[in-house]
Amino acid sequence: MIIPPGTASWNSTLNITKGITLQGATTVTGDHTTAMSAIDGTVILDTIVGSNAFSPVVQVTLNNPSSFRITGVTFQYDPNVTAKNQNGAVIVGGTSNNFRLDHCHFSLLYGGHLEITGSIFGVIDHTIFDVRSGTSGMINLSHPTYAPSGDSHSYSFGDGSWTDTAQFGTNRFIFVEDVTITSYGANSTDGVIDSSYGGGRWVARYCQFNNTRALAGHGTESSGRARGCRAVEAYNNNFIINSKFDLGEARSGSRLYYNNTYAYTNGYIPSTPVITCYRLESPFKYWGGASGNSPWDYNDNTDQTGNGFGGGSNGLYASGTDNSGITGNTFLTDTTNNLSKWRFPNGATVPARGYLVVFASGKNRTNVVGRLHTNFQLNSSGEYLALVDPRTNVVSDFYPLYPPQQTDISYGRDRADPSLTGYFLTPTPGTDNSTSGGGFGPEVQFSKPSGTFTTASNTSSNDLHGIVSTCGPP
Repeated sequence: MIIPPGTASWNSTLNITKGITLQGATTVTGDHTTAMSAIDGTVILDTIVGSNAFSPVVQVTLNNPSSFRITGVTFQYDPNVTAKNQNGAVIVGGTSNNFRLDHCHFSLLYGGHLEITGSIFGVIDHTIFDVRSGTSGMINLSHPTYAPSGDSHSYSFGDGSWTDTAQFGTNRFIFVEDVTITSYGANSTDGVIDSSYGGGRWVARYCQFNNTRALAGHGTESSGRARGCRAVEAYNNNFIINSKFDLGEARSGSRLYYNNTYAYTNGYIPSTPVITCYRLESPFKYWGGASGNSPWDYNDNTDQTGNGFGGGSNGLYASGTDNSGITGNTFLTDTTNNLSKWRFPNGATVPARGYLVVFASGKNRTNVVGRLHTNFQLNSSGEYLALVDPRTNVVSDFYPLYPPQQTDISYGRDRADPSLTGYFLTPTPGTDNSTSGGGFGPEVQFSKPSGTFTTASNTSSNDLHGIVSTCGPP
């Protein structure tokens, strides 16, 4: 099916259910050895999103043994429509193992660019993604109905993908290769390849990533039933980053990263790829928390890897204590406009089940063998205060500000329920917070100024009980 040269907008989604090639006149030159560029011959504007934020420009539903290809098409934002596409301008689903999207250009779309779901396998290659600021989850790859080879069961939610091993080195992935992704934003989630639940499997290789951390993937931590990302492999990619990002994030599944090159242009020292388990922080519906007592966190000593070794003596879930390193890109700040205002110095640690005292004095002392002091002072009348992780995500804060402070009275979070905050009559720096109180009433004020009274007089106060006092001579 040939789309002629020119610029067009479609009034409704193009639904494709047959094994065809959709071909336009856009050309993309270059690969991982040379800079890639596009000449936009066939341009399709994403106009449909203006009337339905969940409608794609192209919807492909294709099952085996059919194959499908999209080539030579530019998908571009409509200047008259700024609504965000909540899924993707192009959505591909079904069971086909022969899908290809190549020599295309995704140009500054609002919202999602490309979503692949079902149990689709294939390749995305020689394609340029120019990503607008604020566009997270630009490519979303998931495999909710994946089934292991030879398995005739019907799966959903990514269960089949988790039933299978990682399958590194096989064709059981979506391959993203010879692709250039450029993010024009400063958010750590702009321009990422994501697997937002559903057992996603993908490989990124020989790609150029400009100002994006690129490698992401959700875990089994949603409010619903869906499973997390299953397996990601990334190698021979080149990253050039000028914003304060880490080197990627892994929230579930198996990851294999090697031979990637990273260049940071602003002198910022990045943290390594972040391995995060949000179920350690709080429980989620259906799956609970990762406490070691959940049936999903049992110690597994079976041979899951196929290399003769099982889960080990500690199994998949090992509990214990250790000091917490906060070296490098962890921050404290007193302003929402600069989340990295004061950085914890190299070598700073929090003892296991312990605390680290930092003085907000404005003295900026960062010698870890002495007392740590921030480069800002806190206002006793109240202001913003936050702890920020290496991805500049706020871990904990007092927003919009903590209340006015009192001499020799501390303020903080309840140790049993951190969502509760209040004053502590007994300050305990460096140890657990004591029992919190409900707060303080305003300073008592009387309706009449002080002085000597020779006759009876009614005087009211603003105390919490609304007491009316009668004052007179003795």
